Amino acid sequence: MLMACTPLFGEITVLKNFTLIDGNGGPPTPASAMVITDGRITWVGPIARLQAPRSAAVTDLSGKYVMPGIIDLHAHLGAVVDLKQDSAN
Repeated sequence: MLMACTPLFGEITVLKNFTLIDGNGGPPTPASAMVITDGRITWVGPIARLQAPRSAAVTDLSGKYVMPGIIDLHAHLGAVVDLKQDSAN
C-alpha cells in the first residue's frame, strides 16, 4: 500500500531571476537560478545556463535576494533565572 502512495517522480522546484549572496565573501550575483529536487538544492548558477525540467514548478523571484540560512551557534537558552529582559541586555 505504501508503494502505491509514493510518487514515481520527485518534486522539482525552480527559483529564478534572483540575486545570489553565496556567503563566501564575493559580490552578490544577479540573474541567478536554483533547482531544488525533493527539498535539496541540486543546482545553482546563472539563469542563462538553467536547464529546468518541464515538470518543475517555477517561481520568479525578480527583485529578491537568496542567501544561505543564518544559524546562531551560540545561545544560552537555559540561563534565564533572574535575567532582566529589556533593551539594556
